[in-house]
Amino acid sequence: RDSSYEKKPVVDNGQQQEEEQGVVGAKPSPITDEDHVLGDPNAPVTFLVYSDLECPFCRRFHEQTLKQMMEEYGKLGKVKMVYRHFPLPATLHPNAMNFALASECVTDLGGKAKFWEFIDRLFSTDASTLEDALVVAQNIGVDKAKVKSCVESQKFLQKVTDNQTDGSNIGVQGTPYSVIITNDGKVTAIDRGAIPYEELKPLLERTLNN
Repeated sequence: RDSSYEKKPVVDNGQQQEEEQGVVGAKPSPITDEDHVLGDPNAPVTFLVYSDLECPFCRRFHEQTLKQMMEEYGKLGKVKMVYRHFPLPATLHPNAMNFALASECVTDLGGKAKFWEFIDRLFSTDASTLEDALVVAQNIGVDKAKVKSCVESQKFLQKVTDNQTDGSNIGVQGTPYSVIITNDGKVTAIDRGAIPYEELKPLLERTLNN
């Protein structure tokens, strides 16, 4: 798969072209109780990621970068992570929308903590069908049949598409796409996809020390 933005409206995003991170023009919509927030809600820095649960680069970013970030900065109350959905078109990722809907259904049925447990498990498996995602839900203690029914009803389609619209409004064209938000409202885009932790850490340090 093409991992650059050139000539592609949307992509799954590995190493992007080497560009300086920039302060974005449009800002993401404010964080609300509807968002999935991991870490101290009062942390001075918010790390907001737009992601696709079928995207292999998103999986790598989640497993190798974001988990390490939360282990180091989340536990100290310095950074909170917010997840927003940006499922790519079905032509690229045929299960992405259903996976996003399933994560919302799991949250609705099992509580907010189950969202993170679900995506952790989903990213750590080779889930390739809705049935695979339903098994993940069952394995974390959420009723498989109820999740299936919820996904099929598209109960949370509006929420997922609202997340997508929010991402599009700030220029998201591929996943993963992240922004760092400070409490004074400064928003810095990390538009090079699944950057390794050793590249992210200095950006966090600079943000925290400014």
